Amino acid sequence: MNNLQGQRYNEDKIRLYEIWKYIKKRCCKSKCEEYKKYGSEGITICSGWKRDYPTFKIWALNSIYGKDLVVGPIDSDDNYEFFNCQQIVQLENAKKGLKHGGSRTRLYDIWCNMKQRCYNPGAENYKYYGGKGITVCPEWLNDYIAFKTWALANGYKEGLTIDRIKSNGNYEPSNCQWITQEENARKASKNLKRKGKEKSCSL
Repeated sequence: MNNLQGQRYNEDKIRLYEIWKYIKKRCCKSKCEEYKKYGSEGITICSGWKRDYPTFKIWALNSIYGKDLVVGPIDSDDNYEFFNCQQIVQLENAKKGLKHGGSRTRLYDIWCNMKQRCYNPGAENYKYYGGKGITVCPEWLNDYIAFKTWALANGYKEGLTIDRIKSNGNYEPSNCQWITQEENARKASKNLKRKGKEKSCSL
């Protein structure tokens, strides 16, 4: 890394730190000018980011952070959490309305939980998903509307759950379907039996 590259890298790190501090202020500091639009409306910053800047930095850098980008909520009625944030061009952040009206629906919860188990090491089932390299396709990762559009066009109904057709494949349109909880349980049972047989054969 030459001197100019190093200088830009340090500038980006400083700017990212300032973004982190500003998000905390607007959510937690009543004296902040924007607190009434955020903290006073119940919008918070997740505990992992609030207490630990390195955790926020890792998320930002893994999300292709750039000096011309700012962190913005996907659903402006919801909290600052890694599954509800994206990095967007500052001009778009000022002009674009990010509300989609889905933050209190079951489908939105499915979308959030899908990302949690793939990208949050603290999630209960992370070791079975993100820990094994399972990811969410870029089309869905930061765009709930794209996920919702696919879901409604491909048979989503209340009570159904998302299923990966190939259990070692990623969450993407070509590898996902909607099934009942009972079907999901039967499939999980078959996978466990198959893995048990494979393990016994290898002994």
